[in-house]
Amino acid sequence: MASPPKNGARKPPPRKPWRPISSYVDDILARAHEPWVSFQLGLREVCRCRPGGIVVVMGPSGSGKTSLVADLLVNHARHYGPAVYLSLELEGDELAARVVGMQTNASWEQVLKGDVPREHMVHASNIPRLVLVEEEDASLASMRATVEGMREVYIDEPIVVAVDYIQIFEADEQEHRQRVALVMKALKRIAKQLRIVVVALNQMSRENARIARSGDKLGVETADLAAESAAIERYASNTISIGGIKNIGDDGDQSVQLSLGKGRMGGGDRVLPARYEGRTGRWIIEGDSRPAAEVKAELAEAKKSNAVEGALMSVLGAASKLTQPTTRSDLVLLAHCNKQLGYVAITRLIKTGELVEVRMKKKGTGGGWMICPPELAKETQLPLLGEVPS
Repeated sequence: MASPPKNGARKPPPRKPWRPISSYVDDILARAHEPWVSFQLGLREVCRCRPGGIVVVMGPSGSGKTSLVADLLVNHARHYGPAVYLSLELEGDELAARVVGMQTNASWEQVLKGDVPREHMVHASNIPRLVLVEEEDASLASMRATVEGMREVYIDEPIVVAVDYIQIFEADEQEHRQRVALVMKALKRIAKQLRIVVVALNQMSRENARIARSGDKLGVETADLAAESAAIERYASNTISIGGIKNIGDDGDQSVQLSLGKGRMGGGDRVLPARYEGRTGRWIIEGDSRPAAEVKAELAEAKKSNAVEGALMSVLGAASKLTQPTTRSDLVLLAHCNKQLGYVAITRLIKTGELVEVRMKKKGTGGGWMICPPELAKETQLPLLGEVPS
């Protein structure tokens, strides 16, 4: 039996863990005026997030994650509200060089070497609502203090905070997965308390980076490419994954697919075509977003078409070396290509007349007619299938 409270004090009633749905109406209306954050590159929207949410940006090493987030923050700070960049890895002058390079069409190296005129650098970096907290100063405490300071100056303007990157952010837990989960939980709590949007950069594992580069996963499938994906998927409102990377220039230019994976408020499971200028760090949207399933079907068809073209070349090369007609299966073996693709290639080549069927079958088999190039059939004076033997 529990002992009575001391000094006659009454024990407070236990907290009820439930609320009726109708009680949330006033909560909704109290925050209905809050502007949502529209993340844009140029004039094109990448995604939209409600205050209190977390947008996770992920991609392989060297894919331009930092530049992408910097570009999004520059746009936000110039047009909508304060932006805070917490950089735990990149030094402040290097991040500033990227911001300057994007807007002056100069490489980071040119900026860091002072090859860009000072007045151009000052003009490009004159973004009062964009601030940087770097290295040892980047913590949850400084994040809170910076947001509160910005809000005193920029009242009622939407605030965005980028954390680069979450795997090395502060946490008491030493085990890697648990630490990331604690960091995401802490970021979610502070985002809700301060009514800000957090952009969290995430490093991929080597295997997931390979999958992302190849473009084998698109749209919502990319949400689990983040390291410690369970924690990411639990706390993220939106995920943006950089993938389908193809080099298109000598100076680091890349054709990229931005997969909009998770979208808690809609707009997820889509793919946005983009280009990353490796020299300057600038990101450019090159088309409208499309359903991931549609893009994936097109890519699968393109891969199949390319594979068939490769098989066609291999089969033709093998056929050109024949000294006598052969069977389809033997020609596929000689061509060293996939069996199914090899048969498809042979069928197409027969239709175009680059291979012909002759009235000869392999001895001891009940197989089909043998095949060879038309020149070889003429040289060996073998009648073609469908011709009347002379």
